[in-house]
Amino acid sequence: MDVPSCPDQPIPAMRYWANSLLIKTQIRTHNNDGEDATNETHRMVDDVCASIRHQLAAWRDQLSSSGEEATDEELSALDALGVALWNEAVERQSSARLTLPSDTITASNSLQSVTPLCIAQLRDVAFDLLLAGTPSPFDEKCKVKLMDLSVKAGKAWYEAREFEKAEGMYQKAMSFTDGILDHDTGIKRLYGLVSIYQAQLVWDSSRSGVSFHLANRIVDPNYASFLTYKDMENVSHICIECSQSCEHSADSIQWLKIALSCLETWGLKTPSISPIQNKVTLLLGEALAKAGRVDAALPIIEPLLTASERHVALTAFKLKIEYMAKLGFSDVGALESVVQSFSSNISMSNATQEELDIFFAALFAISNISVKLALSAANSLVQQTANSRNSAKIVESVAMTKIQLLASKDAASVDSDRLTEVKKIVAECIAKDFSHDTARLVQIAVWRAGERAFQERRFKESLDWFQIGIQLFTGKKEDTRNVSILRRKQALANIELGLWEKAEQACDRVDEDEPLSASTAYLRFIIALNKDDQDAAIKHLAAIGGSSEAESTRSLALSLLLSAADRAFKMGKKKVLMGVFKKIVASTSDLFSENVAFWRRALLIIIRCILKLSKSNNPSSSLSEKETLQYIKTGCKLLQSWSTDLTERNDDFEAEATWFHRTVWNMALEKASTAANLASSLFGLCHEILKLLEANAPNLTSRKICLFLQAAGEIELARSGVDCLQHLDVATTAIKDLKKAIEDLKPLDTGTNEKDLIALQMIGFEYEAILLRHQADPDSDSYVVAESTKQILDSAVLMDAPIQVFQRLADLSMRLQSPSSVVFMTVRAALEAELRANRQLDLKHFSHWFRVLVRSSQVSTKNISLFQQAIGVIKANGVPTTYPPEEIQWLMITAWNCGCEYFRY
Repeated sequence: MDVPSCPDQPIPAMRYWANSLLIKTQIRTHNNDGEDATNETHRMVDDVCASIRHQLAAWRDQLSSSGEEATDEELSALDALGVALWNEAVERQSSARLTLPSDTITASNSLQSVTPLCIAQLRDVAFDLLLAGTPSPFDEKCKVKLMDLSVKAGKAWYEAREFEKAEGMYQKAMSFTDGILDHDTGIKRLYGLVSIYQAQLVWDSSRSGVSFHLANRIVDPNYASFLTYKDMENVSHICIECSQSCEHSADSIQWLKIALSCLETWGLKTPSISPIQNKVTLLLGEALAKAGRVDAALPIIEPLLTASERHVALTAFKLKIEYMAKLGFSDVGALESVVQSFSSNISMSNATQEELDIFFAALFAISNISVKLALSAANSLVQQTANSRNSAKIVESVAMTKIQLLASKDAASVDSDRLTEVKKIVAECIAKDFSHDTARLVQIAVWRAGERAFQERRFKESLDWFQIGIQLFTGKKEDTRNVSILRRKQALANIELGLWEKAEQACDRVDEDEPLSASTAYLRFIIALNKDDQDAAIKHLAAIGGSSEAESTRSLALSLLLSAADRAFKMGKKKVLMGVFKKIVASTSDLFSENVAFWRRALLIIIRCILKLSKSNNPSSSLSEKETLQYIKTGCKLLQSWSTDLTERNDDFEAEATWFHRTVWNMALEKASTAANLASSLFGLCHEILKLLEANAPNLTSRKICLFLQAAGEIELARSGVDCLQHLDVATTAIKDLKKAIEDLKPLDTGTNEKDLIALQMIGFEYEAILLRHQADPDSDSYVVAESTKQILDSAVLMDAPIQVFQRLADLSMRLQSPSSVVFMTVRAALEAELRANRQLDLKHFSHWFRVLVRSSQVSTKNISLFQQAIGVIKANGVPTTYPPEEIQWLMITAWNCGCEYFRY
């Protein structure tokens, strides 16, 4: 089917474009079209409206150029088009369907895309058509009609958030008031509405104070009195919305005052506005109170106390009591008068649940001034609702509320028998089998009252509250844990009162339901401590850490142990304190997955305390060597973990690590003469702690000393032959680390030319370690031993080690039954060092070592060069020589024998 083309004449063309809105252009509104389809709809409607306006302008140009007036037929056609599009917008807004009249548009489709922008577009173009189709000059009736339409079009643009277009339509609406504002009631009504709409628009767009200037026009009786009830609701809702969007309380109050003033002005003509007026009044009172102007809020809500709507009167009553409490009102007699006056005016019979909730909230507000009066009001509620359908539920709620009031912190002023009253209500709860929710809330209130009494050191009273709480529990499985908790709280209260037997009885009752409870074991620990039974107290410590119940997680157990430590410390029980500390450390073999930083520091502090206590003169606090070493190792691991946690590494870490380093160092020096094994391990741990600190010159020097002393200690222990290889492994590792520390120190050298004594001593330790390992394992490869010792000798030569170092190595090679090749290399190195170092040789000493050198050499190595060297030394020392004659004779005989051996080969 052919698509009809657009007519040339403006009015037929406008019909065509209106028709195309339905036929030619299809608006996609399926759920999966999304935002793109909506945007396309907006563009399509906008294009069609623009085409209609274009044709409307062309029609006006035609009339202007021809000088003719518009015919009635043309005006009727424009009016019909405008009415059709306007009605379309109305229907579209209400039913999401667009169906233009059949006499205007030839066919129709459904326009499902209902958006505020589409509605605004349709209303705007419809208004233009209606304005063009209205004969001029406009009479008053036409002006009212056109102003009404422009106001609605402006409101549509506002709802589409097109503020500039909305303002344009509002200004156009105001233009119709010229000449008739003072005598046309319809115009006055619309003038007032436009004022409040403009005020809303300005407030939403700029939060300007101009909006209050515009809104205040609606208060003028010349305009407010002509508004309808629906108009007044609309005005009130606009003021409420603007009030709720305010950032400053003063602005919020101002909007509500405008609404209330308008309602009061309008009410002079029609007094039937109470619902909306009551709502605005309540909101104003709350806004004033929120702004701290409680004294101004009270007279605002006072008239509402006698409102016919019970909901409003109740809310006003609650607010008045709250405001009186905020003002520090303490006149109970005057408050009682307010409560009685309210009760006589408002009956709670057949009250809704919402109204009951407001009343209960009012009771708690009353309790802030007088708990006794609140209880009386609660009893009055029961009497008033005795014949209500939900009286049983109300009785439950009142019982729960009374318990909460009696258990509140302000209830102590009621009288000394309030616990008796509570017990009576609890008995009623049990007898009437109140609902689970009510019972649970009562339990919570009683529990909190007991906690409060305990914290305020009213221990006897707390015992009563806890006992009431126990009575409320049903005995079901899920209540067992809560009963146990309350019994433990009773035990604590008895402990505070010094009633040890009763405290133990409470613990016994807990054990019946929860055996092996860590929390109960802690209470028994406290009891034993107070009875000065330290052995029993230590016994209960084991139960704290060894519980298998779900409650006793590691974190809980350690928390209890920390509390136990605090108790023992305050009571001066060092034996128990040491036992607690040991138990805590023993209970944590690794770090925690939660709150690592807390427990890490806590354990480091505890290890500190253990080490300090071990130095006291009390034998019960002493530690074995194994225990001492284990605690220090644990502390070292904790410090290593701390050092890797970049978020926690700070000055506290530096201080903690420094304390441990100094303490371990001092302990190592102290044990060096009596416990070499422990001292060596302590020096090693001292080095591990120093590695965690900044590697500056003092730190590296200290590490070097620690490693040297550890290596020395391990070599000394290896000499004993017990666990020789194990000690040598530790010594070898220490020597390796020592070499690295020496290398790291070289860039930080201060410029002195003095030789490093530790580095020189290290040569002997490394050499001796190799020979001791060979001695402990005779089957080891002699070639490997020889190569290792050769490297050490070469290193000593490079270091220009003193002759004493070489002499010590030579002595070691002889004492430790070294392979002959090792002895030969070492002695030769010692003799060469002596020749290099001394101008005046001790020939007796030299001859002794030379004999050793010759003896240690293999036949194949006893070449003539050794004897030539000896001859050279003898000649170099003058004639007659001071070389011992017997040694010369021995050299001669040995040379002869060597010659014979070579002759035989």
